[in-house]
Amino acid sequence: MKDGNKMAYYRAAGRVQQSVAGRIRNAEERLRRLLADPVPKPPEPLRFTLDSPKGGRLHGTVLETTGATVTGRLAPTDLTVKAGERLLITGPNGAGKSTLLTVLAGRLAPDTGQVTRRGRIGHLPQEPAPGRPGETVLQAFARSLPVTRTTTPKPSWPWTCSPGTASPPGSPTCPPASVNACPWRAC
Repeated sequence: MKDGNKMAYYRAAGRVQQSVAGRIRNAEERLRRLLADPVPKPPEPLRFTLDSPKGGRLHGTVLETTGATVTGRLAPTDLTVKAGERLLITGPNGAGKSTLLTVLAGRLAPDTGQVTRRGRIGHLPQEPAPGRPGETVLQAFARSLPVTRTTTPKPSWPWTCSPGTASPPGSPTCPPASVNACPWRAC
């Protein structure tokens, strides 16, 4: 641009100023929205504690395998896990990771070797068994818990109804073999 072309200079400067002003307005608007509705703090990570069945903390070795094998699926494996330790199992497909976890959980007995467990060990299989038709998640979970009560279990339905009575709108129908009276005064 030459010195004599002042009009073109001011015209270009006006566009630059408009562009900068627009970016400033956008940044101020984003800041205003962020301050008005801040991003929530992330939740605390899940923590698992290893407690013994008697209520105290576990100490020492909680899981140990010595020469555990499953023919055609798991090579001889020696493993020791102490209280508070974590275990990461990696490997290619077919290496025996799921088989090892199944053996460690006690769902499959090793062909040879020994597995020693202290405390309770849970196992969520890769392909869980199908549930029972009509069973809720809570009922399936309760069914998998060890039975420790000596009293008669409560009905699996969250309510009791008299046979032949109507259920409240939007709720499942009462089971045919139900007892007592419906807690919704409308039955």
